[in-house]
Amino acid sequence: MSDEHLTLLESSADAFARIRRAQPISVRVAPFVFECDAWRDIAEQGWLSTLVPESAGGLGLGVLPMTVVARALGRAAERSPVVAVGAVAVPCLAEADDPVCARAVLDAVAEGSRVATVAWQNEHGDIDHLSPSVSAQGEGASVRLLGTSRFVAAPSADLFIVAACEGVGLALYMIPRDAAGLTIVAERCADGSELALLTMDRVRGDAGTRLVGPDRAPGVLRRAIDAGLIATAAELVGVMDAVLEMTLEYLRTRRQFDAPIGSFQALRHRAVDIWMQREIAAAAVTAAGRRFDDPNTPEDDRSAAASGAKSRAASAAMLLCNQALQLHGAMGFTEEYGLGLYLNRALTLSAWLGNAVQHRGRFAVLSPFPGVGEE
Repeated sequence: MSDEHLTLLESSADAFARIRRAQPISVRVAPFVFECDAWRDIAEQGWLSTLVPESAGGLGLGVLPMTVVARALGRAAERSPVVAVGAVAVPCLAEADDPVCARAVLDAVAEGSRVATVAWQNEHGDIDHLSPSVSAQGEGASVRLLGTSRFVAAPSADLFIVAACEGVGLALYMIPRDAAGLTIVAERCADGSELALLTMDRVRGDAGTRLVGPDRAPGVLRRAIDAGLIATAAELVGVMDAVLEMTLEYLRTRRQFDAPIGSFQALRHRAVDIWMQREIAAAAVTAAGRRFDDPNTPEDDRSAAASGAKSRAASAAMLLCNQALQLHGAMGFTEEYGLGLYLNRALTLSAWLGNAVQHRGRFAVLSPFPGVGEE
């Protein structure tokens, strides 16, 4: 995708984000409510089909364009599950073993009339995609899913793509929210959004609900998670954009001793430090997006780049937000000002799909650089 097209994509995403950012702060800090109209607007932009190949009816643009959209949404602290659906769930649907059967579901999700999300983490939040705590028990075409899956984005989704251990392998099943034996418990996050805890008690799965079989499911899920990590890292960079903008404006306008506090050398140094953190994180996201979209990138290198970007962005966002809170003083603690909105969003995004510490460990194991992670 050319730089010109990326600029146009960024402009459209920014236009949507500005509308969301203009909402009253009381609305933006209240518990998140899924808005169908806003979701259809998102779908009409084509953002949910960004990673879907053209052969499957999508745009086929890749992860780098998705990071442009995610960064703009991060600047607005937008809590709609764009990344969870567009970067993680939709690519899984596009890689179905039977693309003809999955096409109707994929089209409905891409156009915004249905919402799908992926359930793959166990109750401890491990980031190993091969260790879900859901198992598929049975023989032949019919199985029963038993176990739990936690930290599932978009609890109000119509369809859950569940990762389940099947024999010695892994398979992905499509489970509707009204399936018998499925219990959904929403858990509130710091920013007012929700993640779901799914409990499956002999939920029925069959040939019609198995999306990807054991021969391909590990690779499909791993690739989807990597795409989600990079896009989430981009969201965190967007959060940093907004917080840095607020902080620099405050340093320019807040006066003490008849001078803007931004003229004090110690505060200027701290401002430069957090600016550098944002720039480094943004560069890591761009590099990871390019590596992901390069078809010649080995699988381990792609995953290492994704974990590196998520770890860097999560650490940088928390450092930047904490420094911004200190630089604002008491003003930063007022709900009306809105800095806390971004801090809470950073807390939520930093933990989702695995935190910085977990992904530093994954990067050390997968890193293509000699010596990284060695004792």
